[in-house]
This record gives sequence, C-alpha cells and structure tokens, in this order.
Amino acid sequence: MRAIRSTTPARGRAARDARARCERASKVSIAVKLNRRDFVRAVVVFESLRSPRADASDATASGNLASTVAVDGRAYASLREALANARSGSTVTLAAASAHEGTFAANVDGLTIDVADGGRATLSHFTSNPYESVLEIRGRGVVVKNLDVAHGSKSVANNYGVFAVEGSSATFESCAVKSTTGSGFAVEGGEVTLVDCVASGCASHGFVGLGDSTGLPGSGRATLERCTFDGNNANGALIRGGVVVHMRHCTLNGNKRYGVELIDCEGEIESSELRNNAKGSINATNGAETYVVVSNDVSVL
Repeated sequence: MRAIRSTTPARGRAARDARARCERASKVSIAVKLNRRDFVRAVVVFESLRSPRADASDATASGNLASTVAVDGRAYASLREALANARSGSTVTLAAASAHEGTFAANVDGLTIDVADGGRATLSHFTSNPYESVLEIRGRGVVVKNLDVAHGSKSVANNYGVFAVEGSSATFESCAVKSTTGSGFAVEGGEVTLVDCVASGCASHGFVGLGDSTGLPGSGRATLERCTFDGNNANGALIRGGVVVHMRHCTLNGNKRYGVELIDCEGEIESSELRNNAKGSINATNGAETYVVVSNDVSVL
C-alpha cells in the first residue's frame, strides 16, 4: 500500500498556525526577559535618584529632586533650580559659605533647607521691583536652618525679607535677616516658629505676625524662642489681627518704636528682655491688653 501524503489545505493552515504560535511565544518570552531587565535597570535608576549622590542627569530625568541633594554644581547648579524640582520631604543642602542671589520659594510640604557641615550660607536680593521677598514660604512643615538673608525691595506693604504666606507653616532655626527697606521675618495667616533667630537693623520691624484676611482669633500663630530683634527702625516685633503669639527668652532692645506692639491678638510673653526701646517696651491694644499674658520674669526698661 502506498503512503498517502496529506495536502489538505485545512491541515496545512493548522500546521502554519501552530508554528506561528510557537514563534509568538518565543518572542513573548524574549520580550518578558527584556522587560525584566529594563525593570531592574529602572529600579537601579530610581534608587540612585533617592541617594544623596544622585547626579544631575538622573535628577533632571526624574522630574523630582532626590530626597537629599547638595547645591554644589553637580546635582544642581543653583538653589532656585533645586527648589523648583523639589518634592515633598526633600532636603536641599547648601555649601558652607556659599552665596545665592535672587528670589526663592519653598513650595512643597516637608521641605528642609540647610547648610553643610554646620556652616552658614547667604541669600540676598536687592531690587527696585515691589513686593519681592528673598525667601517665600508656601508649603507646610518647611524647615530652614543656618541662613543669613539680606533684603531690599521697593514697597510699602508686604515688604519682608522672609515671608510665610497664608496657609503655610515653617520653622526657622539659627537664621538672620536684615531688610534695608522693610521688615525681617513675616507671617500672614500662617504658622511660624523661630528659634535662635535674629532680625536687627531693619528699616521697619524685626518680626511681623499678622492673621489672615478675616482677622479672626487664631488665624495666625507665631512661636518665638531665644530670638533677638534689636535696633530696628520700627518695632522689635509687631503682632496683630488674630495671631496667637508665644514669646520666650527673647531680646527686643533699642528699637525706635516699641519692643513689641500687640494689637488684637492673644498669647504670652515670658522670660524675655525688652529695654531701651524709644516708645516703651510693650504696647497692647484692641484686646491684646487682656488676652496677652506678660509674665513677671519679663525684664522691661
């Protein structure tokens, strides 16, 4: 009997389909392997971005700042660039003795700005344009340490070297501000804590604490500890419009208005020194005389 060789079209198509399926399976297997390698490579890149030593190309490609980065010309060449790319929880570290000119904004929550090796860095901005602070705080939970800030901007209102806007919150540690046109530190409708900070020799107030546009009680908060506001052309500190103030172990001497002027606010002042201020140590009005408690250990002259 002669063997019969099948030439049935259907069976031929089935064979071709089977071979095609095998080829596709092989390609899928190869693709999966490639994708796994790409995935591993992506993980490595991601981890490098999280490292304090992330280089500029990785950081730029990610679109977000690494968790800690030095503004040293390698990761980022400028503070403004680093802040513009920062993500929530980032730490920006400046080189000790470095100087940075311009206006800067802390936009994201949980941002920290510090200086390497326990040193200090300088931020400065002098302009004829109005309403330009050197450093503006817009996020919440921002921490700023070891900065010297020099400011000059032509304006009457909102003339501040360092400004925390409505809804923001920040802690400043060991920072010094001098404004040749306005006030040093300011908060309007936000929450700030200043520890070991200085605002002396300003054209207006050393510190300004204002509530938000409603002026309701508690619409702003200011905690001032071991701070110095001396030799300013207006008040050492001006607190008004619903702010809750807690001042402890501060020095407010030699200001050309009051050591501290309190208007429509509440809180407490304790263990502080207010001396040789031109119009007096403390002036409290519009309810502040009732709702701000001045402890007996406050030294006034």
